[in-house]
Amino acid sequence: MIDKSWQCLIAKGEGNGWRVHRRGGDNPPEMTFTGGNGDVDRHNVAMTVGEDPETWHHVAGVTDSSTQEQILYLDGEEVARKSGATLADRGNPMRIGDNPDAANRNWQGKVDDVAIWGRALAPFEVADIWNGGDGKSIEEMLGLAIPFEFTNIIYNAAEDGFRLEWNSKPNKTYALFFSESLEEFDADIDDSITSQGETTVYPGEDEWLPNPLEGAPKLFFRIEENQ
Repeated sequence: MIDKSWQCLIAKGEGNGWRVHRRGGDNPPEMTFTGGNGDVDRHNVAMTVGEDPETWHHVAGVTDSSTQEQILYLDGEEVARKSGATLADRGNPMRIGDNPDAANRNWQGKVDDVAIWGRALAPFEVADIWNGGDGKSIEEMLGLAIPFEFTNIIYNAAEDGFRLEWNSKPNKTYALFFSESLEEFDADIDDSITSQGETTVYPGEDEWLPNPLEGAPKLFFRIEENQ
């Protein structure tokens, strides 16, 4: 809600620190970015925080030390740029929804998927995060969002055997368990299955795992990544 003139989204401080905030006195209300040299210039792109609480926006501030420029992106597009940026660590704690150097500038709204990168993002990377408004999670960008689950379980009635497939990670090993219920998985089939890359097939493409509970009315499998 716009019930105060200054609202800080995320900050490390004033001066040559950095902050993303709604600047007081702007008409229409604007988001701005300080990345080592004061606020970027006005961009005349209004973001009326609170007018529609279900509308999400993506805000990104980039300081490029190689060019000494600070750049503000709104919803995947560059809207302002300023030169002469010299970013410094002011020793303050980073705060989300507040500014450690300026009291009573709390953010009035929702915040999600905050990320701080150790390098300057390229324009196409910022656009990729915005993803046309659908959004892309930080986990997905870092390759951490692949669900760890069985992707295929085939039963061969003639062989009374199974072939299992799951998402895996390179250079990992896995343990496979089975159970007649979903409550206990104490019985293990193999506790040292070597990953085959991003997908692992067990026991193999042309092999079948003998039914560990022959004649059982139901059977459950569980896969665990070894630490």
